[in-house]
Amino acid sequence: MSTKFSQPSEGSVTAQYRRASSSSEPGLIVPTLTASRSVRETIQEVKMVQVSDDTMKGCEMRGKELVDANVLTAADFEEWAHSSKSIKSTIIGVGLPAYSLLYTLLQSVRHGTAGLLMADGVEITYLNRPRDRVFDWFFHPLIVLRDQISAANLVESELRYLEKLTLMSGYLERMATWENGAIAPESALKNGEIQALSRRLQGLTRNISKFPTYRRRYQQVVKCLLVYAQEKEGTLKPRISKLGSTRGSRKEDPSQRSKLVEGFTSINISSSV
Repeated sequence: MSTKFSQPSEGSVTAQYRRASSSSEPGLIVPTLTASRSVRETIQEVKMVQVSDDTMKGCEMRGKELVDANVLTAADFEEWAHSSKSIKSTIIGVGLPAYSLLYTLLQSVRHGTAGLLMADGVEITYLNRPRDRVFDWFFHPLIVLRDQISAANLVESELRYLEKLTLMSGYLERMATWENGAIAPESALKNGEIQALSRRLQGLTRNISKFPTYRRRYQQVVKCLLVYAQEKEGTLKPRISKLGSTRGSRKEDPSQRSKLVEGFTSINISSSV
């Protein structure tokens, strides 16, 4: 009685190991090794400049939305530009960036991300976060605050109440005029929880504002929003040049022009001597 064995196909694992063993010691299986990349190499690290750019773009985006909704006016941005430490100016100096930060945390909660979801869709986690000591001081508190907002299980009206508290920074008169569908919870415990969340958002914003170049870049955002608000309100004034003429106009002050001509003439004479 003879026993027949089926021959392995060329593409089977047995055939591959058999070919490998034919070139080495009998019975020795030599698996094929392929180059592998480390985990750090495969993870693309988010740069600090990306975080800064996304923060400023978020503030500008939310600012324009609030201007369109008549929540913020040109006077608010002018107030911050003239006196950034006044009580009213905290709406722009602290409230607006805190409001933008709240949106970032809410988007992260809604998408169920493990980290922070930026506006451009990039997720910042512990693995790909910027290797920056200053950023590390704020990243963990932001993750904790995100989890606290998620655990609060706020309904829509309570979220609107949190938005109002965060943006207006406790400015009661402005809070009363902004009709955004917010309803203060009847429960004193729930009300206190929401107010605590808004204070943490504002506190983190004040600390983040100490980032290098933050104030300079935020000033540019406020200038853009001021122009945007003035254009919407129809109060945008023509830009005044140093010669006293408006931008785009060719009219000049004759006395000023004569002084300039005399100045140029004296320079030419002195140089020729």
